[in-house]
Order: sequence, then C-alpha cells, then structure tokens
Amino acid sequence: MKTLVLKNIDESLYQRLKNLAQSSSKSLNQTALELLKKSLNVEDDNGTVQIHSDLDHLFGSWNEAEYQEISRKLEKNRKIDDELWN
Repeated sequence: MKTLVLKNIDESLYQRLKNLAQSSSKSLNQTALELLKKSLNVEDDNGTVQIHSDLDHLFGSWNEAEYQEISRKLEKNRKIDDELWN
C-alpha cells in the first residue's frame, strides 16, 4: 500500500473531516480514504463499486423542532383510505 501526504488543508476542510470521523467513530485516515473511494467510485475489498443514492448524509441532522414539523406534515400521508383497499 502507498502512503499519501496531503498539504495545505484549510481549517474548515480539516474540521469537517474531523467532525465526520468523530461522528462515525472512525479515524481521520479511514474517513478520508472512504470519501476518496466513494467520490472516485473505487472498488471495495470485495471487488465491487458501492454507489449510494440514499439519504445517509441527513441522518442526525434534524433538531427536535424540525422532526416534529416534518412528522406533522407526513401524518396525513400515513392514513389508509379504506375505500381504495376494499
């Protein structure tokens, strides 16, 4: 395996990488490697390219008030119209 040294990383990029690593309980190195692989569609250890189109980036980003507002808006869509299913 090769070693890569990154220079001139600005403070905001470093902090975002550090925060992401901490929130996922991973090292800075592991987090940086995962981000590079994902952005370049590089194969993982199983020889497959993992491309995600999910909403993981939103996980944990809502505060309680936002969650309550979204839940209220979705509630009407959770009701089953019995006429349509009988």
